[in-house]
Amino acid sequence: MQKESSIYYNPNRIQSSRVKAKKIGSNTEALVDKLFEMPRSHPLRNLTKVLGVLGLADSFSSEAIEYGAESALESNKLNYTEPI
Repeated sequence: MQKESSIYYNPNRIQSSRVKAKKIGSNTEALVDKLFEMPRSHPLRNLTKVLGVLGLADSFSSEAIEYGAESALESNKLNYTEPI
């Protein structure tokens, strides 16, 4: 288990996540920065969220991700919740 955790959490992974977010757009960059700034009991919780957001680039356009990031920032919803 420890080996798997170290694959995800390292400074290079965090920095590369920030670079990828910036390439997608300013809203995504701001969202990723905000997620990394959130206080959590374990750093992997934040990194996992960031990787999830950035993973959307495999299936969606930058414009769609930017729209979602903007909506999340405006509504301050940084956690996934089930739609009502």
